[in-house]
Amino acid sequence: MSFQWPWHFDFPPFFTIQPNLETRERQLQAWGQLVIDYCQYNKIFIVDIVEYRKSELFCNFKINRNLDEDGIQAVFDYLEKQKHVEWIDNTRKRCHIFWRRVDEWAQLLHDWAVGSGLVGTVLTFSDITEDEGNRNESFYNLDQDVLLKSLAALEQKGKAQLIDIGGVKGVTSNSLPQSFVNNNDFIKEGDEVLIYCDSDNIVAVTVKRGITVNMKAGALRHEFLIGKRYGTKLSATAGQIYALRPFPAVWTKVLKRHTQILYSQEVSMIVNLLDIVPGDIVCESGTGSGSLTHALAIAVGPSGKVYTHDIEQPQVDKIQKEAKKHGLGDRVIAALRDVTVDGFQVEGGCSAVFLDLPAPYLAVKNAMKAMDRSRICRLVSFSPCIEQSQELCNALTDNNFINIKTIELLGTTYKAETPIVYDILDMERSKSSRKTIRRNANNEIVTVEDNTTPNNDKRISALTASPDKQPTHAGFLTSATLLSI
Repeated sequence: MSFQWPWHFDFPPFFTIQPNLETRERQLQAWGQLVIDYCQYNKIFIVDIVEYRKSELFCNFKINRNLDEDGIQAVFDYLEKQKHVEWIDNTRKRCHIFWRRVDEWAQLLHDWAVGSGLVGTVLTFSDITEDEGNRNESFYNLDQDVLLKSLAALEQKGKAQLIDIGGVKGVTSNSLPQSFVNNNDFIKEGDEVLIYCDSDNIVAVTVKRGITVNMKAGALRHEFLIGKRYGTKLSATAGQIYALRPFPAVWTKVLKRHTQILYSQEVSMIVNLLDIVPGDIVCESGTGSGSLTHALAIAVGPSGKVYTHDIEQPQVDKIQKEAKKHGLGDRVIAALRDVTVDGFQVEGGCSAVFLDLPAPYLAVKNAMKAMDRSRICRLVSFSPCIEQSQELCNALTDNNFINIKTIELLGTTYKAETPIVYDILDMERSKSSRKTIRRNANNEIVTVEDNTTPNNDKRISALTASPDKQPTHAGFLTSATLLSI
């Protein structure tokens, strides 16, 4: 069944905004209802006025009449006053269209939940809008932006609670910002967002209205991020970008380097060598920029702890602030401490220790005190030079560690290419045997040698590799095991 147009759509004066205020009000009311009915019938949730200006909604091709640009704007201004429209951009050309007002959708959803006996039940968005049992409900296949606004309205009235399931259960979405563990679907003010231009140009921003971020792809106002779904492709002034959630592997690339940083390939190796499982307690010494701390906090899970130590107060304050901001505050505990002298915060409780110190061999005994001796424990140390690793290996041997191994970290990235290489001997033979018939200056036909490279010369494909730029540094990882007693 096709959309049923109202009778006045075939009435020519309907397409001219009337000057009489009373008549104009009734006309705008009729146009507004037509727009709402049309969008509801066609499941339209976002309207671009420029795009729809020449559509069947505002043009009656049968009577050769159309509503002009000023008239269309007047209709949408009227719908905005009735709370059926919410503008998406400052140019007032794109908007959300609500067939029902947000509060009406909210009440409809609440009535459905009460009538279905679902009060107190946790439901995903797809349970509401995509479940086959709800096919006959008006909110079936409802746009998620509209659904989210409606549920937020219910939450304000205390009739619903938005919950993010992503490492933290039963927490309202307003209690935690977007973080490494709290995965909201949409960007909101205060969230940490990664702006991805390309693999070498990623910028981390904290979303705040009125701020503009400048990057390789140009400038982008933070307002254009708010309300967008994570992973959305957006246009900056000089290119395209993606708005991504923060996660440790990319955070390593974007954080400010206060000290020599451990890159992703080293971090992954360290986490693997430490044999970390969810619920573990891990001690780290040498917090630095916090690159590894984030990865350790993710690895230990919600029930684990990371005790990180540094001798610089700014580094301690920074990582504690970052951990809280990224939703890891309950997992990361930072302390100002020289572990070679004062030992670790933990005694007899951790399962793994990581050292990034100038003299790691001086911290071996204190590391043993921090370990839970009722289980097998692991120790890993990063050193920029081999002499430190040698001293550490001696100290580990003297203290009954086993499986002592040192590996060199020197990542090399290669760029593979397949150029065309000519066989020189074949080219020479080909040149010597080729002759060309041409005309000379006197227009006489003569035979001359052709020394140009023939198009059908035998070619050899050879695979070559050249080092590309490599964000890494030389270093040595020493790992060892301490058996239980």
